[in-house]
Amino acid sequence: MAIFEKDGVTLIPELADDVILRSNLLDCPVCGRDQVAAVLRALEGIYLSATDIFRKHLASRDYIVTLAILASDARFEIIIVGVRDDSGWISTVIMNHESKETNTELAALLNAKLSRQLVRSLAIAKPATE
Repeated sequence: MAIFEKDGVTLIPELADDVILRSNLLDCPVCGRDQVAAVLRALEGIYLSATDIFRKHLASRDYIVTLAILASDARFEIIIVGVRDDSGWISTVIMNHESKETNTELAALLNAKLSRQLVRSLAIAKPATE
């Protein structure tokens, strides 16, 4: 889907090995290329359709706004910022789903799509609260 592509090529190969994903659908950041790619692929499988409505590439950042639709016909915007390190790799992805009404549904669908191993990894990576 367009959200994960640039000029027809997926952005996943541009992720740094130690990339961090922050999303309002996740309880904690996801770290590492394989884990972030798993979350992005799971989300890609959840969206019935996703169409970029804005895309801007700068040297240090990529900005994407996407209109997505779920099978339930829920419609929402996804705002993505990809932060690039000095080498040009995407080191941080910030993804915000702009519909509080659909976020609970999205989070449940995402949790169901992710493997048990990734869910365990996310729980281990969750920072301790003080």
